[in-house]
Amino acid sequence: GRAAGGGCLMNALEGLRVVNTRSRAQAGELNALLREAGAIPLSYPCIAIEPVAKVAEFDELLRTQPFDWICLTSQNAAEMLAIRAKAIGLERDRLTAPRYAVVGTATANALKKHLDIDATFRPETFDADSMARECPISTGDRVLMPVSDLASMEPAEFLRAEGADVTRLVVYHTTIGSGGVDVGTLLKDGQVGAITFTSPSAVSGFVKRLQKEEGNLDDTRQVPIACIG
Repeated sequence: GRAAGGGCLMNALEGLRVVNTRSRAQAGELNALLREAGAIPLSYPCIAIEPVAKVAEFDELLRTQPFDWICLTSQNAAEMLAIRAKAIGLERDRLTAPRYAVVGTATANALKKHLDIDATFRPETFDADSMARECPISTGDRVLMPVSDLASMEPAEFLRAEGADVTRLVVYHTTIGSGGVDVGTLLKDGQVGAITFTSPSAVSGFVKRLQKEEGNLDDTRQVPIACIG
């Protein structure tokens, strides 16, 4: 921004050391944005995403079952869909036959980036319940909902109550991340300016990981925390 007299004000993030708790695979984008704003990103992956052992069931559904809608409640779900579609050589006609509902902009971007498919619908409020309530899914529509092991049952239950034929399938699970900086020591020494969280699982992963590494959660109370929602 600029001051009233026309002089430049220093960016509020300039020189701020910001902890990025996203998974290793997804941390790069936020790190780049932080650097662009003058901040110093500190990677501390608090979650990791892995396919479930029964992912072959998901593959078989994609190969053989027709769906009217595919509902993606997270960026990770979009990426897992892309990974499995490519792994089984899924024909593009089958992949583009359904309409796609996504939970928000990041998920829409992931769908476009990994599969070059445009989302049909996303809600005004970026959460899975809003997506289920507002999406124009009709009675009898066949809906595929690939989710995390931590995902709420409510969106699928709502759509079923509205008459949709919903296949909700856990396709990936969320584990605690590893690597990155020694956040416990940095917090203790006052070397952290802020902590960012972009999902509930990152928050729980942060708590579990910091406790496992014998860090002090009380130290986080002295630091600004930014959450996506």
